[in-house]
Amino acid sequence: MDVRKMFSRGMGLIDLGIICDKFRDSLDVRRDVEAFMPFPDTHMSPRVKMQADHLCDLNKQKYMILGPEFSLIEEMAKNSRAKEIEIIVTLPVSLEDEDRERICNNIPHGVHVEVLSETFFPKSFFPKNGVIVVPGYMSASRAMVMSETYRMVEHYSGFWGKRIFVPYRVLDEACRYPGWWQIDQFGVSDRWEVIG
Repeated sequence: MDVRKMFSRGMGLIDLGIICDKFRDSLDVRRDVEAFMPFPDTHMSPRVKMQADHLCDLNKQKYMILGPEFSLIEEMAKNSRAKEIEIIVTLPVSLEDEDRERICNNIPHGVHVEVLSETFFPKSFFPKNGVIVVPGYMSASRAMVMSETYRMVEHYSGFWGKRIFVPYRVLDEACRYPGWWQIDQFGVSDRWEVIG
């Protein structure tokens, strides 16, 4: 299982984690995954549902998710507030056109979803009505993200609203994988909230 290729072709980290969890007993898959990222916790689906419910409970109108996290979007679509919210999936500019088209064709139903390239800023997106959602993993209280996600976090650093970090895995020990970056040099600040 080439998880690095799956991620580079536009699969979200939470979605990757759910797929990897199904192959937990395969030593080959585990070795391949752990060369790229921490192996996900067991039973990720309940965590994703809890994260989605928490996001919807924020009572925001717009949720900018940095990356195509379809499992999270599908859970948000099941929430009673789904008809009131808009999800903005922000894709890295490095994504191939074919992969971008595939993502656009597979948007989950039940909620309004807009796909945006990272170089643009969504219209009418303010701290009062919006929140930025960032996927990654926690490592000894450090929020770790892929380099593409880090670039997007930096690009949208001018947004003064709330940012939510949704880890697919929480590690007690400090562990950094190649290609992963720490979001905030001083830990997750008061502008950040971690759910998971």
